[in-house]
Amino acid sequence: MHKLERVAYASSAMREEDFAELFKNSAITPGQQAQKYNRLLQQGLVLNGVEVIAISTPPVTRKNIKKKFLRVKNSEEKGVIYKYTPIINVHSGVKYVVSIFFSFLKGFRALANKDTVAVCDVLNVSASIGIIMAAKATRKKIIGIVTDVPELMVTGHSASQVKLCHRIIKKCDGYVFLTNDMNDRLNLEEKPYTIIEGISDAYQTNDIPINKTEKRKCLYAGFLHEKYGVKNMVEGFLQAEIDDTELHICGSGPYTEELVNIVKKHNNVIYHGIVLNSDVIRMERESVLLVNPRPSVDEFTKFSFPSKIIEYMASGTATMATRLSGIPNEYYTYIIPIEDESEKGMAASFISALSMDADKLRDFGNTAQQWVFRNKNSQTQSMKLFKLAQRICDT
Repeated sequence: MHKLERVAYASSAMREEDFAELFKNSAITPGQQAQKYNRLLQQGLVLNGVEVIAISTPPVTRKNIKKKFLRVKNSEEKGVIYKYTPIINVHSGVKYVVSIFFSFLKGFRALANKDTVAVCDVLNVSASIGIIMAAKATRKKIIGIVTDVPELMVTGHSASQVKLCHRIIKKCDGYVFLTNDMNDRLNLEEKPYTIIEGISDAYQTNDIPINKTEKRKCLYAGFLHEKYGVKNMVEGFLQAEIDDTELHICGSGPYTEELVNIVKKHNNVIYHGIVLNSDVIRMERESVLLVNPRPSVDEFTKFSFPSKIIEYMASGTATMATRLSGIPNEYYTYIIPIEDESEKGMAASFISALSMDADKLRDFGNTAQQWVFRNKNSQTQSMKLFKLAQRICDT
């Protein structure tokens, strides 16, 4: 049996402080869900005794940073060694060629001379192509992290990027999926796989200070799209007319302009824009209710697990959410379900949840936190990836 010593992990995931520093003056901050998922998997592997070389292609575009050339200094966090590829930030194939080249070069060095396996975020095309080339050159196995079905991504990949993602998936020897439905759709050759729907931070503790305010806060943090149920949530909250209670919203998306107009008319809806994940976690702790309004009728919900669910639960604040087929039933013991996803139904759900005794609502959140810390922490969840890698390397 091979003893897995090292993982070369290609993605856009950065050390948290490096990410914050790189985008501190940016008007548009890249999505942080994939950042956190990959970062926590990397940290969990270290806790399970594996050396992790994170080969990171920072998520820089001309929209979020204007500089044409960037280099982020290599760093280390919680045992993960971050090796950043240089960025040629221009509107051409040059950017992707450079990313592929350096992902290959750094991947080749990381994979050589030890019992190693390559891991790649298949939605990051350039980083994945580079590490796959390195794995083929060093005869090492490849595991693909698949956090979305390429053609169903709401934020959108071009047709050519979707095709490349599927080619990358075919090149992998095994997979990490969020749901079993993703496996049924994408794993046509029935290769080894495991399900890691989400991850809580093994380093997160219960003793984060809580600054509860006079007015009760409800919070939604995520992509602002009507398709994600955000409009029904906002309209439902307004219809509920609950005294001394505010709805706070973080994120960006197509619904932003309409939301800004609503905020101008209603002082109990507060929009914060894009907020760093560390600040979102603080806001979650300060709230009394966290909301995930994603509709259950859309096909894509079978292939997704909202990353905010575990983050919400880990905060210790009660979570209210719709019933999605991508969320395992075990979670709903610790979630207040939204049974009617219409505006009227959302209003009724807000009224019902916020009419609960304050101590009972707080105990509900604390119980969920203890469960997710115990069962879904980064060390426990990454062990599934570790065992998958061992199984693939032994075949």
